[in-house]
Amino acid sequence: MRNIVLLLFVSSISFGQSFEGIVNRDTVLLGNTFTLKYYADQLDGEFEAPALSGLNVISGPNSSMSLNIINGKASKKISYSITVLPDKVGVIEIEPALLIAEDSTYMSFPFIIEVLPNPDGEVQIDEQANGFDFFNFSPMQPRTLPKEPQNVKPKRKIKRI
Repeated sequence: MRNIVLLLFVSSISFGQSFEGIVNRDTVLLGNTFTLKYYADQLDGEFEAPALSGLNVISGPNSSMSLNIINGKASKKISYSITVLPDKVGVIEIEPALLIAEDSTYMSFPFIIEVLPNPDGEVQIDEQANGFDFFNFSPMQPRTLPKEPQNVKPKRKIKRI
């Protein structure tokens, strides 16, 4: 088994092709969203999102592509994102996503998300979004203004003679 894993790893490095998935949090409070992100590196194909039973899809699947050409060598990365909102407390298993290419089918790893009760209605902020979570934003949230510095002496007036 170790030889097979090593062989797959080496072949992935030699061709530079990969398909992987990440999730921004593995534990979420009920009423908050989380985002599934999938990355296809040097691969073209059709993306098949996983079945998302027990989840409400808020946004997605959205896709973006990055193409870099440096010294005549091209590299391409396609990302897919899905923002979801769980509708019940418990453990949710998200099936692998698929990328169907011409030569083969690539599969991500499954995710296990734990949804906890949220009696206080807490809003979890996504650290990667610099504290701004678009789907949990409320314009009615109180805003705090920065405090003015204390003990500031008034400026002295200078008279010219």
